[in-house]
Order: sequence, then C-alpha cells, then structure tokens
Amino acid sequence: AVYTAMQRMRAALDFDLYCRAANEVRESLACCAALLCLWTYALLVARLWQLPGCGLCAMFILSRQASEVSRRMHEAEPLRLLGEDGGPYGTEKEKLSLKERGKENLKKAVIMEISLVRFARALTSAATQLEKVRFIVTLRDPYISLVCAAFLAGASTAIAVFTWVLSFVPYRLGLPIVVWATGMAMLLPEDGRAWVRRGVLALKAAKERRLGP
Repeated sequence: AVYTAMQRMRAALDFDLYCRAANEVRESLACCAALLCLWTYALLVARLWQLPGCGLCAMFILSRQASEVSRRMHEAEPLRLLGEDGGPYGTEKEKLSLKERGKENLKKAVIMEISLVRFARALTSAATQLEKVRFIVTLRDPYISLVCAAFLAGASTAIAVFTWVLSFVPYRLGLPIVVWATGMAMLLPEDGRAWVRRGVLALKAAKERRLGP
C-alpha cells in the first residue's frame, strides 16, 4: 500500500507536462517573441502594479501550450483515474491467486526497501557534509579563520564593485538590466542559447589571453 501510494504521488507531482510546454514555447517563434517582449516590458518599462498583469499574460501563454501538449499526450496514452485500491475506477481488481499475490507483495516490498535505503544514504551523505562544515567551524584554527575571512572579504569586495558599476547606469536601471539580460538568455530557443554560450566562452577566452586566468 505504501509503495502504491508513493508511486501515485510521484505520478501526480510529475512536472514533465509543464517542462515540455515551456520548451515548446521557447522553440515556437511567435510564443518566444511574445515572451521576450513581455519580459522586456515587465523588467524595464512596467510599473509595480502592472507586473501581475504581465505574469498573467505569461501564464496564459504557458497554459495554452500546456493544454496542447496534454492533448497530444492523452491521444497517445489515455488518462486513467485510479481508485483507492490503485485500480481504475469502474473496474474490479483482477483476481490473483495466493501465490501470485505473494510474489506481487514481495516485489513491492523489495522496491520499497531499496527506495528507503537510497533515501537513508542521501540523508547520511548530507549529514556527513554538514558535520564536516561544523567540524571546521568549531576547530578555531587561526589559519582556517584567516582563509575564510579573506574569502568573505574578497566576495564582499567583488559584490560592492559590481553594484558600484551598476550605479552608473541612468535611472537606476543597472540591476533590472542584468536581470533582464539573464532572463532573455534563458527564454531564447535552443539555437539562441547555444549562440549565447559560444559568445560567453569566446569572451572568457579573450579575457584569459589578455588578462590571464
């Protein structure tokens, strides 16, 4: 029963439909252009009270594509609702012999045991990493403290310089432009994202040639 419930919950929380819809929206020329225009308007032009309307328009585009993807998925494999016992509504569960029921229950028990073992291993790995961090923090070694302080100081300085450069953009549009450019790169089709990646790698290589790694 636990295995069946977990499998049904996993299927109910599957976001594959929305991921496929989002990918198709980006690959569609009209939808991608509409999203890019909407993103540009929301980040650089729209007032605060206009942002919910922009979000509603984006959700409408995504839901329309999700509806189309769902229609194709249901045509390929019709959707079935399951009852409390895990079987389809309106049909009786197939009668199994005692031996077959035992095999089925044993199979589910083994799968459940494997899932629990994997979950326990993941928790153990996470706990191990946290214990290492805690050990380093409580070690009170002056050299480790110095390295951590230098790292934090460098990160703070880099963030301060970055925000200082953004402050020179007129009308306080520095941070919105950075967020806008990042969103534009993510909303581009696959060919566009590949072109952006090649451009970033080319700029990085040019920086390393002139300024070093």
